[in-house]
Amino acid sequence: MRVAILSESPADEIAVRILADSILGLSTQLAVSHKIRSRGWPAVLNTLPAVIRQLHYTESADGLIVVADSDDTPLHETHHDSEASVDCRLCQLRKKAVDVLSDLPAATFKVAIGIAVPAIEAWYLFPTDARLTESTWRQHLGSGPRPDIRRNLKKKVYGTELPSQTVENQRAEDAAKQLISNLHLFEQHFPNGFGPLAQALRSW
Repeated sequence: MRVAILSESPADEIAVRILADSILGLSTQLAVSHKIRSRGWPAVLNTLPAVIRQLHYTESADGLIVVADSDDTPLHETHHDSEASVDCRLCQLRKKAVDVLSDLPAATFKVAIGIAVPAIEAWYLFPTDARLTESTWRQHLGSGPRPDIRRNLKKKVYGTELPSQTVENQRAEDAAKQLISNLHLFEQHFPNGFGPLAQALRSW
């Protein structure tokens, strides 16, 4: 299976592919997709339509996997599946994808979307610190924006707030390999961000 991955950093893409391969039960072939000139949430959201169109018309991939951080935005809730929230990043990405796919002729292209709460570094740390869960972050959201927590997550994962790309890539790969040893437990503790991604991939 040929897949493309759209996320906030090259390191994230390494980890996401390892997780996806484990869920799919096969070794995917990475497809080259639209190059993002900048990284971060706005780039992922704004580039998504162009990436889907490119992959669809060039037939260079069977599916696209999208993962972004939630940062300080509201978590996805199950009732959003019937009534989307404008503040939920998973809902925003899903709407973008649905709008584009509905305009494509005979679109059979697959899209799986997940949100890392509050950042993908929390996923990376989960094997060694089970306190870092969506439930814990939900409690922090009540006290307003917490960029300090996200900075601390980066320090714990990389040893610095400004790691080199090489360090980021290696930490992401190592963490993802640990996560796939117990994906069920991981999904239990990140049900609203990782859960939708895993469910979508299983439907492929």
